[in-house]
Amino acid sequence: MRTEPPHGDELARLLASMREQVLEQTEDEPAPRVRESRLRNGVLGALAAIALLLGVGAGAAFAFGLWPDGPEPEPAAISTPTAAPSAAPSPTTTIEQEEYTAVPAPDPVPAVIEISSERVAVIADDGSEFAAYSYFEEPAPLIALLTEQLGEPVVTEVRPQWEGYSSTRYEWNGFVLSDGIHPPDPPHGPGFYVHATAAAVGDLVVRTPPGVGTAAGVSVGDSTADIVAEESWSEHPNPESGQARRSTRIGIGEPLPPLNPATSEFEANFGVWVTADAESGLVVELRAPAANFGV
Repeated sequence: MRTEPPHGDELARLLASMREQVLEQTEDEPAPRVRESRLRNGVLGALAAIALLLGVGAGAAFAFGLWPDGPEPEPAAISTPTAAPSAAPSPTTTIEQEEYTAVPAPDPVPAVIEISSERVAVIADDGSEFAAYSYFEEPAPLIALLTEQLGEPVVTEVRPQWEGYSSTRYEWNGFVLSDGIHPPDPPHGPGFYVHATAAAVGDLVVRTPPGVGTAAGVSVGDSTADIVAEESWSEHPNPESGQARRSTRIGIGEPLPPLNPATSEFEANFGVWVTADAESGLVVELRAPAANFGV
């Protein structure tokens, strides 16, 4: 009796024969493909293990097809398409408009007292005309506005002893309004006069309108060298101090009807009287309306 296990070529032939028998048996059975594959792979795996135990190398096992090629893939499962879940609607973002109250622009306030040959205008800080008063109107509204802006004036009654212009004088520091005791008599008799001795009174600048005398107007303290005079400068002493003064008229208005058509030989008009210190050449006073005839 033989006691040694087969080896070498004898073992290889034996294993090859066993493999053929296994394959023939599995082909004759009408088992499902999945079962056949599993049985086949299991038998081949057992044979490969025997071959390894008996000393046949892995190379020989591969050569005789004893090493399984790996499990055949499972049949693909038939998937039933399902509808994708609809996305939840995104929440609508509502932007609430904040309630607000529009802040109104501040009301314009007086900023300039503008002296011309025809009127006194009050100009607002935004450049608009706040109010305007003709010299042939009653001055009460203008006095009320100046009092509101500048405070109570110093009031003086002026009564010349012999001849002259009787008036009530309303004076704020640097600005005077003289209200005649007689009512206005247009077009030759103004109801009131104004004169300024300062460039500003309170918070209000005092000047002639832009373009009258200079592009920006004329204020007390301006140089006469910058003023375009419409008449010749005249020199005269200050009646109070005796200092030499120079004067002229600027901003001359439209011609007036003659005072006496039968005898008038000149064109009557009003302007703004400008007085300057002759030595320094600086303006010291503005006065309006300044007529070129006696009133």
